[in-house]
Amino acid sequence: MNGGPNLQFLNQLIGQLGGILNAIIPLIIALTVIVFFYGLFKYVWGGGGDQARKGSAIMLAGIVSLFIMLSLWGIITLLQNTFNVQGNNAYQQGGGITPPAVPQLGS
Repeated sequence: MNGGPNLQFLNQLIGQLGGILNAIIPLIIALTVIVFFYGLFKYVWGGGGDQARKGSAIMLAGIVSLFIMLSLWGIITLLQNTFNVQGNNAYQQGGGITPPAVPQLGS
């Protein structure tokens, strides 16, 4: 009899979910950039008036979303470096700028 419950399945599940989130984060950031440029397109070619206001609102939403995501990315990276917690991130192998990694339990 071992000393506690077997949490290997839970560790694997958390690791897989973390891997999925690490793959989705850059896609969400790219989506916010696309939303910004869509708003810019509507603003410039919308013909003024109501279309320009809608385009401006879409651009503002894209900028705010991008700011929030990149700020959270920086905060997560700062906390990881402060507490010496490293996620399992495939982007870190290539160097350069890396998106934040979701910490994973186990190996």
